[in-house]
Amino acid sequence: MQIKEKQVEDGKLNQTPNPQSKPSQPSKIIRVKKPRPARTFVFGILAIIVLSGIIWGARAFFLLTNVVSGSSKGGFFSNLSIVSKKDGLKGQSDGRVNVLLIGIGGASHPKGGNLADSIILTNIKADGPKAITMMNLPRDLLVDMPKPLSGQQKINAVHSYGEQEKEKTGGGPESLKKVVETISDQTVNYWIRIDFDGFKKLVDAVGGITIDVPKDISDYNYPADNLIDYDSFIIKAGTRHMDGKTALKYARSRYSTSDFDRSNRQQQIIQAIKDEFEAKGYIYRPDKILEVINIISKHLKTDMTMQEIRQIYDLVKDIPDEKINSVVLDNSATGPFQTYSNGGYYLIPKVSDWSEVKQIAKNIFSYGAILAEKPTVEIQDASGKSICSAEKTELSAIGYTVVSCAKSQDKVSATKIYNFITEKNQTLDHLKTRYSVTGALIGDKSLLKSAQADFLIIVGTGYEFTHTTGKTGAN
Repeated sequence: MQIKEKQVEDGKLNQTPNPQSKPSQPSKIIRVKKPRPARTFVFGILAIIVLSGIIWGARAFFLLTNVVSGSSKGGFFSNLSIVSKKDGLKGQSDGRVNVLLIGIGGASHPKGGNLADSIILTNIKADGPKAITMMNLPRDLLVDMPKPLSGQQKINAVHSYGEQEKEKTGGGPESLKKVVETISDQTVNYWIRIDFDGFKKLVDAVGGITIDVPKDISDYNYPADNLIDYDSFIIKAGTRHMDGKTALKYARSRYSTSDFDRSNRQQQIIQAIKDEFEAKGYIYRPDKILEVINIISKHLKTDMTMQEIRQIYDLVKDIPDEKINSVVLDNSATGPFQTYSNGGYYLIPKVSDWSEVKQIAKNIFSYGAILAEKPTVEIQDASGKSICSAEKTELSAIGYTVVSCAKSQDKVSATKIYNFITEKNQTLDHLKTRYSVTGALIGDKSLLKSAQADFLIIVGTGYEFTHTTGKTGAN
């Protein structure tokens, strides 16, 4: 059933009472969707900003300083002190940097222009093998407003109310940051925000983008520019070239699909922007670089200093696409959310204290490098302890695909790991640690009982099950 949400004007959102009935037990399995080919809606744009600034020198730098929150006060030289700071990134000493990505309508979207249309918590693994893990938070999620605000609202309205009470709250991004930290139990080190006009202009600046549309979209309820009438959006599956206006509709359309589909389309688009920018050689053209920087300087804001932007770029520039993961939290049978209706459409956590969401965030951000390798494993239980249920739950929560787990007729004392693939080193290191095995064996795939797996684990009698993810499972 498609649920249509009315356009909501800033400052006129209804207060919503606390839901009365919520299940008390978490789902046993976390639903982790396969990584999609992309950096997210805003994150790729950050790379373009920094690339442009590095390559095109002083004028680019002067424009970029306007992006940094608060840096517009004072002259050019007052901003030089920001760049000269040599402090490390926040969170880097702990091995991870968390960036909150926010997409809003902006000034040209008069009704609801400050509502957060996209909310993505991005984790950058800063020690060891680098990886990026992105967790999308649905905008219909019902949350407690952060102090000094009160009541409950959809999470997308938190940013709007924070902007209205800016002197008290510090602004919309700061308010949204507090809520995300509360429900995920993750520290948000930085935030980046972009508006719709900036997105459209970026697409047009690269001459449009080419997208492989996976399925037909027929959205007769897409709002017109006046936000009163409708401007139907219809596009057929296949390879399509889009200008900025079409790309924005493709990114935002929701009535014939879902918010979760929309998140994937946004990721698809930013990859296309990057591809066009690089394929056409714009990175070597000063005129195009300055055009992009001018767009960014007017439509993107962040709390990062110039030095921190450069450090972020240095951290992520060499991370390949296969090490970038997208995790979508949803209201499926195995997801952490459920629907709730009280005169409107909301998502609420299945566990009221958000503990399941917190555990998911902890798992995916702790094991992002493993998630990026997309490992498949077969488990043969030769321990005599019936460990399959617990092991499948534990490994699935981390990001493994357990293709098979079954009891072996024979018991063995020592656990063995067979490695049938060479490039998944992070997975192998984790398995060796978990099962206390010093080395992996290269074996014949005829040992497998399943059709295919990267690793075979024969669990021996000496293995003692331990929780690392906090998920439940019988030992």
